[in-house]
Order: sequence, then C-alpha cells, then structure tokens
Amino acid sequence: MMNEFVQKLFELCHGTKFLSACNERRKRSKLNFKTASEYINKLPRYFGRLLVIRIDLHLPQDNKEMQVDELKRRFGTFLQKIRRKRSLNLKGYIWKLEYGFHQSFHYHCLFFLDGRKHAQDIKLAQMLGDIWDQIIEGKHCYFNCNHPKYLKRYQQPITGRLEPYDTEKYDLLLNQVIRYFCKKDQFIVHKSIANKKRFETARLPYVKKRLGRPRTQTA
Repeated sequence: MMNEFVQKLFELCHGTKFLSACNERRKRSKLNFKTASEYINKLPRYFGRLLVIRIDLHLPQDNKEMQVDELKRRFGTFLQKIRRKRSLNLKGYIWKLEYGFHQSFHYHCLFFLDGRKHAQDIKLAQMLGDIWDQIIEGKHCYFNCNHPKYLKRYQQPITGRLEPYDTEKYDLLLNQVIRYFCKKDQFIVHKSIANKKRFETARLPYVKKRLGRPRTQTA
C-alpha cells in the first residue's frame, strides 16, 4: 500500500494539472511583485516623506470559520473607516489575503501615511489594530510589526519614517517585505478564495505634470 501511495503521489506531482497550477502560482507571484514594485517606486514622487506601517490582521480565536465573503466585507469596511478618519492622513496601502493551516484567513498589510503629519508609527499601528478589533468583533486580532520586539530581527529598520531619497530603505522594503507579500502561496489555496482578489495596491492620484525644479533632499 505504501509503494502504491508513493507511486500515485509521484504521478500527481508530475501530472499536467499539478505542474500547470505551480506555473500559475509562479506567474501570479511575479505579477504581484511587479505591480507592487511599480507602486512603491512611484510613491515618493507623489507624496515625499512617508510613514510606513506594517500590520497583520487575523480572525478572532472563536470565529476562525468566518466565511471569506464576510471577512472581505469587513476588511472593506476597515479600509473605508481609516480612509475617512480625520486624524489619519492615509496616502496608500498594499494588502495580501492568505490562508494558513493555523491562522485560517489573515491579511498582511502595509500602510503609507503622510510623514510630514505623522511620526509615532508604533502607536498608529496599534490604533489601526484597535479599529480592526472593533470591526471584526475580537480582541487583539492583529500583530503590530512596527513594535521594536519584531524589528529586532532586521539589521536595519524597514518601517517608520521613509524619506523620498532613501533608496536603501526603499530597496529593503521591496526585497524583504514586498517579496514576502508576493511569495508563492503556501499550503493549499483555499477553494473559497481561489478565484477572488487576494492582492491589491491603492490607486495613485491623478496628478498633472508638475513644473519647476525637481524635489531636493531635505532633513
């Protein structure tokens, strides 16, 4: 029986359907990274100094079986609420919806706030998490990636204040955070999200061609 199982597994893993699915995931991963890279590279041209917040949002422990359509509806409400919050000057975002064996559905999010008007990224990340808690009807259903305990794993900070001329930090953001967001989906893509949008960036505003001198480095 074991030999038959191994043989069948080998056939499935080398079958057309499986190889096609793997190829599709690779293409999607590359496309998502390309989309996010173009978006990230345009941000400093539009907004200058930014404050970068990374936060992961998940379901309450007692409601891990929430249907994905309901989760997406609540996430849409979350985005709408922070867009309209007067104390927040949101300039953009990137999000990825994933399914994990232990966490069930969860979101990885990057938010870009106006760096001229905001400075306390740790508290702002907590505030965003608290808003999510209210919407998802849970308690501490988020992970604050701006917290110093989390940032210790990196040699250089990749969240917080981001200057438009800081190419090194932009490169770290792309190759450490965005690449993680755009990785090929782990485990099995849950059938309920197989044909739904799982990755998105905010739209950049339409800006007329500017006249005058280009932006210079500022302290």
